Amino acid sequence: MTVSPLLIGIGAGLVAATLFASLANNSLLAATLFYLTPLPILLAGIGWGGRAAQVAFATAALLLAVILNLTSAVAFSLCIGLPGVVLSHLMLLRREVPAGQPGGGPFTIEWYPLGRIIAWASLMAGALVALGLLLLGGDGEGYRQSVKAMFDENAMRQLQALLGPGFGPEQFDRFVERFIRYVLPAFAGAFWLMTMLGNLWLAAKSAAISGQLARPMPSFSGLAYPPLLLGGLAAALGLSFASGLAGLAGTAFFGGFACAYLVLGLAVVHVIAAGSQLKLLLLALLYTGLFLTPWVSPILVLVGVAEPFLQLRRRSMQRPAPPASGAGPHR
Repeated sequence: MTVSPLLIGIGAGLVAATLFASLANNSLLAATLFYLTPLPILLAGIGWGGRAAQVAFATAALLLAVILNLTSAVAFSLCIGLPGVVLSHLMLLRREVPAGQPGGGPFTIEWYPLGRIIAWASLMAGALVALGLLLLGGDGEGYRQSVKAMFDENAMRQLQALLGPGFGPEQFDRFVERFIRYVLPAFAGAFWLMTMLGNLWLAAKSAAISGQLARPMPSFSGLAYPPLLLGGLAAALGLSFASGLAGLAGTAFFGGFACAYLVLGLAVVHVIAAGSQLKLLLLALLYTGLFLTPWVSPILVLVGVAEPFLQLRRRSMQRPAPPASGAGPHR
């Protein structure tokens, strides 16, 4: 029995709206479910086509506008609905290329590369955070005041207990300014990208298990980005030193692009570790360090940036062949 994409889209939209609205419950479970909000739209689009994703997007946005308010519907549309429709469309984008046989011959299908999908997603991440900063305050000052209001005396006491009695009001103000200027915009861009990529992988895996995935399951081991992404990373880094909203937007784009290269760095490490007997231990240490220390992420970003030039994955797979059977040293 074939299920109509229209019905799938309506059902996915209902689920997406429920997950988005669950954040109002202000509980840990609700927050966890909120991060899965893109999943129904992505799954509908990847498994049943672009029409299902569009219907899911429209259904969820309409429900949120009626049940909550127009602001919530717009926020959902910009941050989740529209990116979900675009990414699911890119996942199914393909073209026919000649197989190389004389006389035209049969065609093979070439799917839109995963690296380009992630590159587009990282561009969306920076653009969405920059748009949010613009809405909070046209010159960036409104954003600064909004975030700074969250740092009260209790936050200062907690930081003082963590960093020692030498951490006074002057150091606290400097910490808050740097957090607002550099950490938060970059983290927001990176966090949005990781959330969307995680949901994209879950949607593709679920569609593959249910037999609804039209394309081969994308593999991260051969991940490669278009050269322009590295130029975007460099440009965003330069723009991040500008003042006002331009600098904040540059930092947001840098966070999104750097997170994309962190994913590439992880892919490189996985390929290199694949041939080691200590693979599980090495990867466990890697992910533990990634979550517990601030130093692993920049190293992985550098590995990802260097990969197109050093070809670490290709070199790791070019291992010397084992000696021929029966061969031994000549005496």
